Amino acid sequence: MKNFQPLCKAITLSFVFILCYTFTSNAQEEHQLRMLELVNNFRAENNLQPVQLNERLNQSAFDHSLDMGTQNYFDHTGLDGSNFSQRAVKSGYEGSPAGENIAAGNFSPDDTFEQWKNSPGHRRNMLNPNHNEMGIGRASVEGSRYRHYWTQVFGRGKLLSIDEFEKEITNIQFYPNPTKDYIQLQMNQPPSRPVAVTAMTMDGKIVYYQQKVTLTNTFTIPLSSMPKGVYFIKVGNNTSQKIVKM
Repeated sequence: MKNFQPLCKAITLSFVFILCYTFTSNAQEEHQLRMLELVNNFRAENNLQPVQLNERLNQSAFDHSLDMGTQNYFDHTGLDGSNFSQRAVKSGYEGSPAGENIAAGNFSPDDTFEQWKNSPGHRRNMLNPNHNEMGIGRASVEGSRYRHYWTQVFGRGKLLSIDEFEKEITNIQFYPNPTKDYIQLQMNQPPSRPVAVTAMTMDGKIVYYQQKVTLTNTFTIPLSSMPKGVYFIKVGNNTSQKIVKM
């Protein structure tokens, strides 16, 4: 085995979906949620609002990690000359790409997070108060120099307030709210493709997550095991709703 030190680099503009090349979807989801939890706990310690995962930023992050691994390089600039902002837009991201962290050499999200946490540039990206969305992807490529490659992309997207949600997403209703045991999504016109459904606490801890849900006219999220408090339900990329668990 080659001897090397884990590497990391950061880039920021001035203003966890996790995918693994050789892993099952269950392992990918576990890594995704763990990295999101680590980042949001770090932000909470610094009195910052949590970030939310964005599927298109996740895809952009994974694509760059896989490209670094298969092409055997480590850089923010792709071999095709692309930067992180261009890659995010190409993946369909509709917000404003704002920063990127990359790392190589470590397998686990915890170790990679520590790399970024202990580097000033990476810390600034993770603690930027203007960031509200994140994508993260890891690719493991046998035979490459570092084997494990990570990319973390931050952006500023439009996360709808309750009033905006009610105006713009008129075909989805959350009932009952406040609630005790469950929240039900009622839709006149369900999305035509599977979407992610997430419930998280105000500090960003995910308490319910389904990566690809084919929604029908009704969809129920169980809440009976959750403590009383305020939660946010997110459907797809940019729809969110505040609910109160009694």
